[in-house]
Amino acid sequence: MRIAYQKSKLNETEYLLGDYFNIAINGYYQSPKKAYKRLLVSKYGNLISKGNSAIISGKTGHELFYDITLETTKTYEIKKNLLLSSNTKEFWAGWILAYLQWATARSFDNIYEILPFERIIKMYYPYHEMDERRFVDDVTNKFFNEKTNLKRIRKRNKLTQKELALKSNVSIRTIQMLEQKQNDVNQTEAINLFNISKILNCKMEDLLD
Repeated sequence: MRIAYQKSKLNETEYLLGDYFNIAINGYYQSPKKAYKRLLVSKYGNLISKGNSAIISGKTGHELFYDITLETTKTYEIKKNLLLSSNTKEFWAGWILAYLQWATARSFDNIYEILPFERIIKMYYPYHEMDERRFVDDVTNKFFNEKTNLKRIRKRNKLTQKELALKSNVSIRTIQMLEQKQNDVNQTEAINLFNISKILNCKMEDLLD
């Protein structure tokens, strides 16, 4: 598993992502999908996913929103005196997304593929009244434990295990053992991960569980 950033930085990240989505969706009327996609392609989403939350330290939610918007669109409109309540589904969804990413050490891209942000918003009831850990445990059991990342990405590429084995020059037995979690993909040989990731058009780290 990839390493998450220190827990002492978690609360700040939760607030900032909550503010970011609240501002983007309720202040600037972006769709949840657009707001999430902009986070994904920004340096902020990328570095937080890699365990580096220092990039957002000391920022306000408005500053984060403007930085991401400027980076991803090269322009933005400032709405002065924009005051929003933090008691919204969108703020909670951003907050719990930050906790989910930290607790599972998954990338935002990986989370969105399995659990779109629109769906997280709809989970406001009943989870906003529950402990954060309960949310993570439930969505992990329901959404993330069914398949390994290798199997999920292989399926997305519409390849059978045999086809992947032939194209990657990795034995079909190795692929089967990894997908069945009989071998730990995090401990497998780097050359095998490299060959598989090349065929599946993904990063090596995307195959880690």
